[in-house]
Amino acid sequence: MERNSKQCWECHRRRLVCDSARPQCRKCQTKGLDCPGYDSSKPVRWVPMQSARSKIQPPRAEKDQQIGENIAARAVIPPSLKADQEMTELFEGVEYYNLQICSDLMANGFRGQQSPFFMPLEAILLCPKGPLKSLVSVALCHRLLQSPDRPSTDKAALITKMHQYAGESIKALAAWLAEPENHTSDATLACVVSLMMAEIQYGYSSGWQQHIDGAAAMINMSGGIGSSVFARPSIRHLLRYYAIVDVFRCTTSPNPQLDATRQQLELVNIMPILYGNGLDTCVPCPPDLFVQVIRINHLRAQLGSTTTSSKADRLSATLDILRNIKTNAVDQWAAEIAFSSGLPLSRSGSSERKPGFGAWLSMAKIFRCAAAAYCISSLFPDAVSSGGAVNSDSDEQCPDDTGPRGAARDGLADARRIFLATLLSQLRSIATVSQLRKFVLWPLVVMGIHVGSDDEMTQKFVLEELSWISRAVGIAAPLVAREFLQRRVWPLELGERKWADLFDKPYLFAL
Repeated sequence: MERNSKQCWECHRRRLVCDSARPQCRKCQTKGLDCPGYDSSKPVRWVPMQSARSKIQPPRAEKDQQIGENIAARAVIPPSLKADQEMTELFEGVEYYNLQICSDLMANGFRGQQSPFFMPLEAILLCPKGPLKSLVSVALCHRLLQSPDRPSTDKAALITKMHQYAGESIKALAAWLAEPENHTSDATLACVVSLMMAEIQYGYSSGWQQHIDGAAAMINMSGGIGSSVFARPSIRHLLRYYAIVDVFRCTTSPNPQLDATRQQLELVNIMPILYGNGLDTCVPCPPDLFVQVIRINHLRAQLGSTTTSSKADRLSATLDILRNIKTNAVDQWAAEIAFSSGLPLSRSGSSERKPGFGAWLSMAKIFRCAAAAYCISSLFPDAVSSGGAVNSDSDEQCPDDTGPRGAARDGLADARRIFLATLLSQLRSIATVSQLRKFVLWPLVVMGIHVGSDDEMTQKFVLEELSWISRAVGIAAPLVAREFLQRRVWPLELGERKWADLFDKPYLFAL
């Protein structure tokens, strides 16, 4: 077949419609690939020996199984290193991470060199081995979770390799920390946060808690999170994820520590710089709502550290936060996001349209309703009734804080039911938008915590969505959430226990 001269060779090979931009097409740039150009002769490139294929194509089923397995065919490894098995695996793992994982780390979908998480292959030779090996373990875990039906022997091999690289990354970090000058360096903090994200992705390990505590100690040695954000611009994207983990782990934990939530309050003043509009994270929550979640965590810690607070004080604080949540300008945030430029299409191709105003408004309402439900249930458990039905046709309303405390308590209970009805309705709506559907893990868990034991239809919806997120993003946290809901929450409903009593340990359902 004769090649269309308007197509670059890479688009021709991938059978894509090329935009014919010069000197490099934008499609290659978006993918983070080197565009081979438009010459009449096909360019020659070197690929690793183990990734070379014969021209005899395997059967269709076998070919489909090899997708992702031979990802190294795109990694241009220097010939001088091709005999080094470890370096070859590092190149393959980083390339897999760049192509398959990187774009899911931010709601804006940026991939390639547009994303701060993208790692150029030439940087592998300069980067410490710790974060590199953690990336390889992340790539192996991602491949394992995205292919749940692979043969058990293949699963066992991937799991063994994943644990091997995870262990080696920790050993590499320990060796790196043997030098005193590395204790507070950017590279060390980046390595610790990378290991934390790898542990979170695996989900079933509690190692992420040690890593976040270690990162917190390093950040405090450098003057706190506010100072670090300005002093370490090269790793600001990692500090952003550290902050998200620190805040959202408190929402699904026993009573948080007061010192930890005080430090979270520092984030409020640097929110525009660190968090922005939320699209540079995989928790696209309107920033003002994120601030209210921080306030709820801090109030929970205050209530848990003293027995002198009265119900009147607790009710007043709850109503103040709830009022801020209710009046948040979610429509303005959604409009700014929808009409901003530069949001790319999904990885699945141009057949899927970019999310519009309605989708982003649903996203904002999801986080607003989840934050409101978390606020009421965790701060004022008296308003939680075990038999409250969910009415998905109701509009959001905020209780009137006038009148006797009993009336306000009843108003909180009514508002909670309405917020939950709206949350469920919006979650069902966003489930049709795959680009945003994968970013609602925390709201899904909040919804699941409030589902009644006899509401099998909603339980099924929550479980199916959690399974979908795990496969789509390649993380185990949604599977941990499934197990948590089925074993600890649904057998005994929220109305029969306080929020903090639901959790036997800190969980993280935000990444």
